[in-house]
Amino acid sequence: MEPHKQKLFLNIATLLLVSLLCIGIIAITYHYYRQQQTKNSQPIYITNDPEYSYETVSRQGIRIANNGSLQLMLDPYTNYILRSNQKTNKVTIDSHGFRGSFDDKDPRPRIAITGGSVAFGEGLNNDNETLAAVLERKNPKYQVINAGVTGFVSGQELAYQVNYLSDYHPKIVMSFSGWNDLTDICAKRYAKFEIRTYTYGVNEFFDHLENQLIVLQNIQGINNYTIGAGQYRNPEASLSDDEVIEKAYVTYVNNAVKMDAFAKGNGATFILVIQPEITTKKIKTEEEKTHFETAKKNCDFQKRYKKLIQYTTEKLDEQHVRYIDITNTPQYAAENETIFVDTVHLNAKGHALMAEIIKDYLHKNKIINE
Repeated sequence: MEPHKQKLFLNIATLLLVSLLCIGIIAITYHYYRQQQTKNSQPIYITNDPEYSYETVSRQGIRIANNGSLQLMLDPYTNYILRSNQKTNKVTIDSHGFRGSFDDKDPRPRIAITGGSVAFGEGLNNDNETLAAVLERKNPKYQVINAGVTGFVSGQELAYQVNYLSDYHPKIVMSFSGWNDLTDICAKRYAKFEIRTYTYGVNEFFDHLENQLIVLQNIQGINNYTIGAGQYRNPEASLSDDEVIEKAYVTYVNNAVKMDAFAKGNGATFILVIQPEITTKKIKTEEEKTHFETAKKNCDFQKRYKKLIQYTTEKLDEQHVRYIDITNTPQYAAENETIFVDTVHLNAKGHALMAEIIKDYLHKNKIINE
């Protein structure tokens, strides 16, 4: 073959190979993107109840992820909030984004309860079974706001308190929390994400948004993501599991202290209510024992949640921040009926028990009057 023809042949062959390689890369990227789209079209379930399935929408109401019966709307302060004016057979979200029917014209002093899905009342048959609703019935001189939002971690509660709740001037602010802060960081730790540092005090929603942006930019391979000239590595990957979990404890307490300071600055009383979960229940029913076995397998949770409670109570005593450790109350210790529907979510009886414990604390400490 003549030299110029040989060179032309090699150029054509090289071009074909490069074209095939590019097509392959595009096909792989498209396939991965379609997988993400399929995954994101599925509803998010917390308690496997279709009445409590979630989809994410923009502030204009355009669905951007998942497909569920309740809508979480993107928010610049907390990542997302409950979209206002929603109703299913079991859940009512009012015009303020609270569960139930908050009346801003009601002259009674207000108690606001923040937290995640347990405070929200995940899995309950109706709005009247929630902790907030029961507590209001037990203290009719007060209006109780259910400001729980599924998935919220302490940092999101703090942002919610500062940017939204404060507008309603509650006299008492309670954070019914603890479990999400530990569970969320466990999930991030054992997922071994390499693309970013852990977001303490904020749940995984932000991380999913970040990953979706990378997919949309056709950046292949999370471990090869580069910023500038150097490859980005999670600086916390070298930390031990215990060191990472310890940072979650510190963040939880720091956020509680900030919520307390903000409440006091607005003339309100803050109370951290450390929620129970299945490993803390002394008398377990047969149904609850099944949930207990599940909880024991996750993140050495029994030991670590006990340590979270110990660390939190010690630090809040030092900072003079009010708290109720539900797990250390005689009512909870004596409970011998089923109150957990899984490792952490409570049935109606469980919510009524929490309301009774909180009511007793409020009266005993003269925070509210009979």
